[in-house]
Amino acid sequence: MRKATVGALLATIAVLLLVTVVPHLRTSAPAVEATPAYTPLNAYSSVDLRPKQKLCINNVPFSTKSRYAQFLVQGRPPTQPELLVTGSAPGYKVSERVPKAPAVNGQLNIELSPPARATAGGTICVLNSGSNAVGFLAVPPSAQSSLSATTLDGKPIDAHVTVTMLSSLSERRIENLPSALAHASAFVPLPVWLIWTLGVLVVIGVPAALSFSLAASIDQRRGT
Repeated sequence: MRKATVGALLATIAVLLLVTVVPHLRTSAPAVEATPAYTPLNAYSSVDLRPKQKLCINNVPFSTKSRYAQFLVQGRPPTQPELLVTGSAPGYKVSERVPKAPAVNGQLNIELSPPARATAGGTICVLNSGSNAVGFLAVPPSAQSSLSATTLDGKPIDAHVTVTMLSSLSERRIENLPSALAHASAFVPLPVWLIWTLGVLVVIGVPAALSFSLAASIDQRRGT
């Protein structure tokens, strides 16, 4: 009786995983390479970048797949100013000009040429070469930790401007899973192999333990 009950429960859980988790992994989303200063969950602030000012984010890792730098901006109508974005690290230098455009609130994706080899400890800078300000979403240090620090005109500020390095603007989540776990390990911090192990235990071990517990409870009620 217990084996039949456990089997039925495991089969039900397997079906639920197939119709919920698997379709989610097959959907597309930006492929994250690194999050030195990530999107805040609740508390956040805005750093205004005025004309001729320059903000820089340090400790940015560049991989050979780092093709986009994603910022979250708060535009000041009517237009978003022209910006000059530069990325630098030992043996690596790239720049990209973002033309003047209508003001928007949301994601600003800047395509950058990736380095020939992965390098850590890089810097991304944004120079406002336009005539009006633009706001950059940032995380207060008291709200969440960050691997990077932000300077404005060379001076440290009390906020971490959000930036995410992407390899693609649209990629199936299941294809980007190894990379996502790898950069997540920098924040936990846990080795990647341990995160994989914990993930397997959660997906398989927890449902199995729940099934055995429910089966045991049913057997006890039936007196078998």
